[in-house]
Parts: sequence; structure tokens; C-alpha cells
Amino acid sequence: MSPLWLARPGGSPDVQNGDPAPLGSFSNPYGPWDPSGTASPKPWSFWQYGTSSVPGMEIGTDLDVAHGDLNYVSSFLIPTVTWKGNGANNNWSNNANWNPNQPLNHDTVVFGSSPQTNIRADFSSYPDTDPQRFNQPALHLESVTFAAGAPSRSIELYTSAETSTFYQANLTFDGAGVSNSSAVEQTFVVDKGSLRALAGGQYTGVDGSTLTFNNSASAGTNVTYEAKGGLTTFFFEPGRNYPIPSPVCGLDHFQ
Repeated sequence: MSPLWLARPGGSPDVQNGDPAPLGSFSNPYGPWDPSGTASPKPWSFWQYGTSSVPGMEIGTDLDVAHGDLNYVSSFLIPTVTWKGNGANNNWSNNANWNPNQPLNHDTVVFGSSPQTNIRADFSSYPDTDPQRFNQPALHLESVTFAAGAPSRSIELYTSAETSTFYQANLTFDGAGVSNSSAVEQTFVVDKGSLRALAGGQYTGVDGSTLTFNNSASAGTNVTYEAKGGLTTFFFEPGRNYPIPSPVCGLDHFQ
């Protein structure tokens, strides 16, 4: 059932913990969601009510109550995107691999027991004539979860300057971070920079991709991070930066 958002006037003795009260001749305000009026708990998800007694606010303010804590609220407000792996390739940018579509900023991402276990995270690309190709904006996710029963996966934060399109997958976690509920190891690969030769002995290229964990975002357990010349940064607390640098060439491996 879709979440029920119930708009009712005041009247409940405990708006923080109670249920919206009946009004007038309406003994059951939930209608078809609770035809008998006896459902427990009541079927509402959110309740909006009016009040005239909020200190510091104007009379007639509408307030909202959720049938749970902040995590309950976030489950409705932060969309979850699931990897289906049904596309003709393993590219992150292929919408056919996702339900409903490839992730956007502030989404949560789940990898379950679906095909395509080697994923090329090519979610950011700019033509080689665009000034922003050298420093492409990050994709900000709340979290990535490897669900119970998920196979071992490798997610490559893809970098390339080999064609007229530059790729640089900068990924940032702003919420819970990475969680591995599967029984197998999961892997993130941070690509190194890429070069392409031009006429006259000149070169063009792009720096390696980056992976950033902000605030208290977790790197998870049984998760391996391979930095091929990129940069992984953990921001454990405001104002402090904990970089884990990698060489221009070669491979760093840490867990």
C-alpha cells in the first residue's frame, strides 16, 4: 500500500505519539484504509494537522507528524535505485541495468542477486572540448548496499581520455556509506588518470577518478578498495581531511 498522508485538524491529546482523532460525525478518519476502524497500528504514515499554539510561529501553522523516526522518514524521501543488470553491457550509464533508472544525486543504491557482476561506473563524461572535462562533478550517493545473497562484484570508477569523450567517475558518499550484507567480498576500483597523444607531440588527459566518504559514512566490512593512481579521501569529522594517496602508476590495495 502507498503511504497514507492524512490531513486532519487538531484534537488528538498526543500528536507526537497518538493517532489522528475522529472529527465530528466521522468516527473513522481513515476510510477505506481501515474500514472497520479497528486496525492496530493505524494505517497512516504521515499526519498533517493545524495548531494555533506553536511558540515563535504564526497562528494557524500546519505541522507534520511521521509514524516513525528520521530513518522512517528518509525511507520515503530518499529514492532507492536497484541494479538489475539487464542491459546489453555492464555500463552504469545504461538505464536498462537499473530500476527505475540510473542513480542520481542523493539516491540510495542496492545491488542484489542480479547479473553483470563487473560494473563499469561510467556515470560522468564530457566532450574533450568542455573545460569541465578535467574536474567532473561527483555523483553524491547516500549509500550503496550489497544485499544478502548478492554475488561478488567489482565496481570500476571509470576514467578514460582515449577518445573525444573524457570519463572521470568521482563518487562521494554523504550518508550511511557502503554496507555489505552478502557473504562474499565486494570491490571498488578507483581508476588512474588517462592520456591521449595529440598531433605535434602534445598530450591531453584527465586525472584519475576519486572516491570520498563524508562525515560518518562507512567503508563497510568485507569490502576491498583498489586505487590505481586515484585518490580516496575519508572526511571523518568536520574540518579534518584524511587522504589516502596513490601513485601516478601502479596499484594500491587496502581494506
